[in-house]
Amino acid sequence: MRSKGCARGLMAAFAGWMAGAVALAGVAVTGGTPKIIITSPSAGSHDVDPSVAEITVTFDRDRAKGCSWTGGGG
Repeated sequence: MRSKGCARGLMAAFAGWMAGAVALAGVAVTGGTPKIIITSPSAGSHDVDPSVAEITVTFDRDRAKGCSWTGGGG
């Protein structure tokens, strides 16, 4: 189905963007990079139901105050 393929593509793009954003924020704020220890749906999943309404990310430590996941650039 096209909708499942689209959902997979969006999940993969979001996971890659998120990993980059988290790495940059972690280095700037804490002097180290927070590590993602689990995501739901699992990062890289190819069978994500298009009706999934929430993505959760668990880090190995608390994130610093003021840290955001906003994008920037192209």
